[in-house]
Amino acid sequence: LLSIKRLVPDSEESAYAEMELGRLALNRGDPAQAAMHFERYLKSGLGRDVARARMDLSEAYKELKKYEESALLLEDILKWPDALSAAPARLKQSSPDSSGRSLSAQERMEAAFRLGELYQFYENRPQDAVPIYHRALEDTATPGRWRNDILTNLSLLEE
Repeated sequence: LLSIKRLVPDSEESAYAEMELGRLALNRGDPAQAAMHFERYLKSGLGRDVARARMDLSEAYKELKKYEESALLLEDILKWPDALSAAPARLKQSSPDSSGRSLSAQERMEAAFRLGELYQFYENRPQDAVPIYHRALEDTATPGRWRNDILTNLSLLEE
């Protein structure tokens, strides 16, 4: 990955390398290094998966105990339109993907779930977590791990 960055520094491949280096750093427990790579990826403007990079950067910030920054990234993702073709120009500039791809239900659900967890477990805002979890449930098409995790967290809030 580092050789890709050296061989083709200002390319989509180099941006992809930054994303992968960030994921590797996050997986090995180095959120500061991960955040640096995700920030570089986002700053390059060359990547195709801005939503994923922002969710991963949010995770790195959470691990660094930068809860407000983490929440802001997720809140921003949840403001993105489903279809960018009708979005105003200012939204297209900060859109999830410069290729015009809209956010999938899976991406919206994951961002909402992560934001609900931040509110519930890290920012002591359980009242704000409930509507976010309900939003995540709306985007969950099939039962499974995500749906079960959302329902479990909602039941904890009711106790």
